[in-house]
Formats: sequence, structure tokens, C-alpha cells
Amino acid sequence: MFDGQKELELYFKDSVYRLKDPQKKLFVSPLHELSARVKEALIQSKFVVIKMADSSINKALCYHILVHHEDTVKKLYDRFHLFIDMKSDLITALRTEVRGELSKEGMVLGTLSEKIDYVFSDFRISTEHKRNPVTIEIPQGFKPDVRIPMLAKGTVAPQWTLTSADGRKLSLAALKNKVVLMEFTFNGCPACMLALPVLEKMHKKYDGTDVVIVSVNYVDTKEAVDKFIKTNKVKSPIYINGRPLAKVYQVSAGPSFYLINKKGEIDWTSEGFFEDFESRVTASIEALR
Repeated sequence: MFDGQKELELYFKDSVYRLKDPQKKLFVSPLHELSARVKEALIQSKFVVIKMADSSINKALCYHILVHHEDTVKKLYDRFHLFIDMKSDLITALRTEVRGELSKEGMVLGTLSEKIDYVFSDFRISTEHKRNPVTIEIPQGFKPDVRIPMLAKGTVAPQWTLTSADGRKLSLAALKNKVVLMEFTFNGCPACMLALPVLEKMHKKYDGTDVVIVSVNYVDTKEAVDKFIKTNKVKSPIYINGRPLAKVYQVSAGPSFYLINKKGEIDWTSEGFFEDFESRVTASIEALR
């Protein structure tokens, strides 16, 4: 939830919440916030307004207005599709389409595409003007999410046994005298998607050697992981049901990485993906072989 100032994230499986200053507008926003975003776009001269062909939303005839900005060189765009009821002049639906650069600390890591459809109904018009009609309330039983640091270098890596989405079993004990790179990941994580092709390349490079790369999904169901593997044509195994292990390894964000040496000790950790990930991690792996 976003109230115009603060962003509230709820994690129902753990009954915890995070309240923070948003880096961007929330993926799911109330109508007044979406309207404010469109208004901001209209003020900027780079946005163009086009009347599209009329449409129908929930059997109601609607005007279809497109407010958009396109970067034809980088193939980036920012689009708002407004569907306005012809009888009431109310916004009954809105589609946002964005393709932008994904960056971290000023480094461009890739592009991210996003399309969200909003449909509004059961309007209730208030005679009172409220600057911000949305207030954030913490649900009963939810506690603040306390971020715990990742396990320290030199710590003996906790033991585990995992099963991949296709039924293969693997244990840390079986990887004795091997260098192990562990990744904690989940579907829908933009930085995890950036890491995916790099890890696939590293899987192929180190296949059959004294280096093993283990990707652990700690959020999604087996069915969701199966679909992800099929959609993205992932060749390397993804291990599932990793939530308990993520807690043991004190993972609070994806992707998170642990590099474990041949003695079974943690040598290096990282939270997030970065531009020269492959070269830096490869150098660390080679130093441990």
C-alpha cells in the first residue's frame, strides 16, 4: 500500500511488515495516486496525448485516451491508457505499461518491462475534499520485519538437503571438498532475472568440476517454479521449498549469494546483483580451487 508518502509491504507467510520511503511508486496504487501520476505526466511536455478507438469496460462504453512517452533510440517507454466512462466521465480502468532501465548505484544493469491493468467499480463520491484519502494501518498480529545480517565470513555453513523442481536431491555434505556458490532466488525478482543468464553460463562452465552452483527458490511453490523454468527455458536445476533454509542462512532479499570454500566455511556473501558480478565471483571461485 502507498499513501502518497510511505510504502507498506506485508509478508503474510511470516506476519511481518516493512514501512519505508518508496524508491518508486507502488506496483499496486489507489485511484487517486494513479490519477496524480497521469496528471504529472500531462504537465511534462515530453508526453503525448492520443485519443484511441473507443472501448468497452464491463459492458460500459468508454473513451480510450493514451498518454505516453517513447524513447525510440533505447526502445524505452512510459504509457498510461485511460478508459473513461462516457456517461459518468469517471475513470473505470487504467493500464500502465513501462519499459525502463534497471540500475543500481548509478550502474545500468538492464531493462525491466511491466504492464499492470487496473479496473475500478462501485464508486462512492464523497462531498468532502481530502488531500490524501488513503491511510496506512498495520494489520493486527503483524510485527516489524527485522533485517538480520547474512552469516559472517569464516562461519561453518549450515548443513542442508534440498530437492530440485525435477526431483533431484542434493546435500551440502555430498559437496565436501568442492567450492559451492549458493543463490537464494524467487520468481518476479528483477535482479534475480538479471543474474539468471550469468548463472546459467557459470553452470555450464563449471559442470563436472570441483565447483557447484546451487540455486534455491525460497518463496514460490513447485508449480510456480516449474512454470518459470519452462517459460524462461532454464537448463540448470532450481531447488525448491527453500524458505526454512533461507531463514537459517539469514536471507532477507533476493538474490542473495553465499560462496562456500572446500572446508565448508563461508568465504564471501552478497545481497543483490551487480554489473561485474561474473568476473568478480569467478575470480573469488578460482582463488578457492
